[in-house]
Amino acid sequence: TGYICEGEKATISIADPELNVQTLTYQLYNETTSANVGNAITPTSKPIEFPVQEAGTYRVNVSHTCGGTQSSNKITINYYASPEIPKLILTKPTKCGGTTNANGVIAMGNSLPGITYTLKKGNVTYPLDQDGTKWSGLAAGEYTLTASQTACATPQTVSESVVLDV
Repeated sequence: TGYICEGEKATISIADPELNVQTLTYQLYNETTSANVGNAITPTSKPIEFPVQEAGTYRVNVSHTCGGTQSSNKITINYYASPEIPKLILTKPTKCGGTTNANGVIAMGNSLPGITYTLKKGNVTYPLDQDGTKWSGLAAGEYTLTASQTACATPQTVSESVVLDV
């Protein structure tokens, strides 16, 4: 499994193909679309490379002109997700005897893999709880939640203000 960024391409390589064997052809096949990608080739140098610009599941078929085809293992290419602020579930801090307790919770309903989430209030950054889906022990106030994806050549970030009131 590999990942590509939107607008970028990956390469599926065969490191050690049979060279100059006119009876063998190598063809990239997209399992997701059930279609061949590009033209079949008879390699003359190593490695052979197939550029991939779409997410999907691929395999390379090696065919002999006298009949018979062998397929490589499947290779899955995914897109890195664009960052987005997930649905949030807010638990307000409680007030007891005129004092507000710091027991508020901001939980993410649908976080995305490959995205880093940061919660700040002023210059203070709050760590995610051990399960990686929520911030606990929060006092009332205004926070900034940022979602970042930095794996691609052009990092992407989005932020949103979140208010926990009593």
